[in-house]
Amino acid sequence: FAGTYAFYRYRIRQILKIQEVRNKIARDLHDDIGSTVGSISLFSQVASVKLMQEKPEEIQTILEKIKTSSREIVDKTSDAVWAVKAGNDTLKNLVFRMESYAASLFGTAGIQFNIDYDQSTSETKLEMSLRKNLFYIYKEALHNIIKYAVCTEVNIIIKKIGNKLELVIEDNGKGFHHAGIGSEGLGNDPVAKGERLYNGNGIKNMQSRAEEIGGKLKIDSVPGKGTSIKVTVKLSP
Repeated sequence: FAGTYAFYRYRIRQILKIQEVRNKIARDLHDDIGSTVGSISLFSQVASVKLMQEKPEEIQTILEKIKTSSREIVDKTSDAVWAVKAGNDTLKNLVFRMESYAASLFGTAGIQFNIDYDQSTSETKLEMSLRKNLFYIYKEALHNIIKYAVCTEVNIIIKKIGNKLELVIEDNGKGFHHAGIGSEGLGNDPVAKGERLYNGNGIKNMQSRAEEIGGKLKIDSVPGKGTSIKVTVKLSP
């Protein structure tokens, strides 16, 4: 009886945890889409004014902003749907999405990339919160590479070490002056505090997401020798 009751309590905690994650995704999606739709509405109003003023060159700029904002809505909705879908709970599904995203982002930038992971671990189960935050950290890292790294190659390594999962993203770009950032805090690093050769807000976002899933974020960089981002998280039993 005690064993059955303990299992019942465990299942209830798991259900409540999943529901909490879904509620958070719904809130984030509502806020993000609401803000972006508001921007599109404002851009449309400005475009109407410019049309009456017969300023086609300015209208073109506004239309590009509307296009970008619309794309953001599609991407955020797609990410949210992927995160909550139970069928995407294996490591191979996460790797597939990572590979597709890297191909779409780096392809137009002319950056070569490689994803390396042990396929014998492909059926490893990942909780909804873990795969969501790990993918968002990954996206943030790739965007920072595009904006700041000035690199030609990116290596993405995913390892399962015991009961932990490790994600490493390395580039051969210009790097930056950096003492190293761990999940214990941003310390006195001038880059992390806003003197940006790298996106300080992006680093804080990645760190916050790592902490949300009980993980550790480590960033190492040397000028002229590239940057390495490592996230380590503990897997559920």
